Order: sequence, then C-alpha cells, then structure tokens
Amino acid sequence: MWKIQKKKAPKEYVDYIYSTPGIDFRHIDKYYKDILKKQILEDQGCLCCYCGTRINLENSTLEHLNAVSITRKSKNISGIPEELQYENILAACDGGIIPKSKRNGNKQILHCDKSRGNKKIPYTPLDPECIEDNFDYDSDGNIFGRYAADKECIKILNLQAEILKTKRLNAIAEVLELDKETALQLYESLAKPDEEGKYVECCFAARRYIKEYYLN
Repeated sequence: MWKIQKKKAPKEYVDYIYSTPGIDFRHIDKYYKDILKKQILEDQGCLCCYCGTRINLENSTLEHLNAVSITRKSKNISGIPEELQYENILAACDGGIIPKSKRNGNKQILHCDKSRGNKKIPYTPLDPECIEDNFDYDSDGNIFGRYAADKECIKILNLQAEILKTKRLNAIAEVLELDKETALQLYESLAKPDEEGKYVECCFAARRYIKEYYLN
C-alpha cells in the first residue's frame, strides 16, 4: 500500500445523494455509481488501493474503509450516511474472486477487500502512517512488514497471495541489474502517473525495492 490523495467528490454524485432522500449505497443508480468509481479510479491512478494491481471500471469494486453494515446510520456534518461518503470509499481489485462458471474445481485464494471482509486494518491508504517504507520486498515478489501494524495489514489483506507475489515480481524484475543513475531516474518516474493518469502496476513495490537496494 501507499498513501492515496483523494480529490473532491464528483458534484453530480453529491447532488444525486442530496436529492435522493433515504438512498443507500446498494441502491445507487448505476450512472452515478460509475461517476463515483471513475473519479476514485482517477484518484488512485487506476491501481487497487491495497495491492497496487491495475484496475479499471469493469474489474474493480468499491471498497468501504468502514464497514457499511456498521456505519449505515453514521452521518457526517453534512448529514450524508457514512456508507455514501466519498472519503469512506476507495477502489479495489476483484480480490481473487473466481466466477462459478470458471472455477473448474480451482480454490479461490482471496486477497485485498475480499480477504479483509469486515475486519478492521491498523491503518488505511488514506491515513498518514500509510507509507511505502512500511513494507519491504525481495526479488521474488515477497512482501514483508516492518512493524506489527504492517504485518497485520499483510495478514488481513492476504497481500502474500501467490498472484500478488507474481505481479510484484514482474514489476521488480524491471529494475534488476540497473545502474544507480538509471535506478534513481526510474524511482522518480514511478511516482508519477502516465499521460492517461495511470501508474505502473505495483509501482510502490518497485520504488521500495529500488530505494532499499540501490539508493541506501
């Protein structure tokens, strides 16, 4: 994970929520839910808020940082229920869900929000303590937490799932055997989205690897 900076909630979405008394998240009109998701994907540079894999409008889900079942009646100063509050929603990957028609006996290994369920994680990608340096990676794509809270995040979100290890391995493979100057240039470029506003998949894993093995 790394820290996500959220922008303002889309005006169309906010106007819809205010003009639709009694609306809950499950029954938001798809048009407005897509507006919401598009803005959140833009905020995140089209990366899953937890694992950093590439996501889009079709293969992502909206994740409540505070569980909807617990917070439905909680409202902010504007009177919006917490389940509808922009600051309580991020975008996550499919979490390892395999459609029944494609399982063929394969066991689902869940991760990210699907592994988390309603469990509370020590900190979220919106919290100041969520920084790249909380996690270390090796050239095989393994992830390690530096402190107890980081290790708990890895455990609850199952960030050590094999599919995520492979994605991190692929990202880190791009930085192996670089000279120090090139590694520094790549380190800086990975912190910026491309012309379409998208970050490189698992960029924060690659950045942390560069910092640990090339720049320290």
